[in-house]
Amino acid sequence: MNIILFLLKLILLILLVLLGVLLGILLFALFCAIRYRIDGSYRKGLNAQVKVRLFWVLSLQVTLKDGKQNIRIRLFGKGLNEKKPSSKKPPSPPSVSGGEQGAPAAEALPEPPKPSLQTSPKPEERERKERQKENSAPKMQAAPSVFRRIQSFVQNFVRKLKFAFQSFCDKIKQTKNRIQWLREKWEMAADFIQDPENVKSAGLILRQGKKLLVHLLPRKGSGEVMFGLEDPYLMGKALSAAGVLYPFTQDKICIQPIFGQNCLEGELHLTGKIRPGVMMIYGLRLLIDRNIRRKLMAFLRRKKDEG
Repeated sequence: MNIILFLLKLILLILLVLLGVLLGILLFALFCAIRYRIDGSYRKGLNAQVKVRLFWVLSLQVTLKDGKQNIRIRLFGKGLNEKKPSSKKPPSPPSVSGGEQGAPAAEALPEPPKPSLQTSPKPEERERKERQKENSAPKMQAAPSVFRRIQSFVQNFVRKLKFAFQSFCDKIKQTKNRIQWLREKWEMAADFIQDPENVKSAGLILRQGKKLLVHLLPRKGSGEVMFGLEDPYLMGKALSAAGVLYPFTQDKICIQPIFGQNCLEGELHLTGKIRPGVMMIYGLRLLIDRNIRRKLMAFLRRKKDEG
């Protein structure tokens, strides 16, 4: 009996250890910072490099240089998509035997075409045959009478008028249906906006979206921009527009104006980090709201019925 209890305790302890390890791996994956770095420059061409790194476990690098794109993926420091140089030697050309080194056998020349015995007819005979055909052909029927022309004209006019009237009625029906559809949508939007629960949910979505955007934006950045225009008036307008952004970029981006010539050069460096767990918390905070959850389920149910 004591042995059975000891085995049960051991199995339970092993299960708890495994559960703890899995929980630790899950927490590590959720709250571990995924760091990214973006480097870009523009000097007679766009060059950019994006690096995403998860500690020393996983790294992704995308490079764009001179219009060529290169992607490198590393897992535990080993490249996954790198091409290894092949150690195989190129196949040697086949050796030519002594008998084959001689002059190649002469190919059989095609026989010249034999002149055809049948001669083309003379122009005089051709004209005579054409005249005989024209004389033997039946005479064309007389043109339709004036009454038939008037009758066909009236029929075509009535048919076109009927088609135009029918298309006009169809357009009126379509316009009426469209106006009714817009009125229903407007009433639904008005009811949605006037509902206090929807207003509260919209405020929650805006707050969580703002937090998510702040979390995704780069934490640090630096850069340098050199630009110039030949027209002094346009250059002044551009500098006044750049002055509006100065409170946000005073310590991060250096702007150097160049007068009297058209030029645009610069470079930019951005770094940041993303935690999947934080994003999941923002999403769960939205799902906790009963109104958002009810609207989401109704939307999914309607999509399922339509599908």
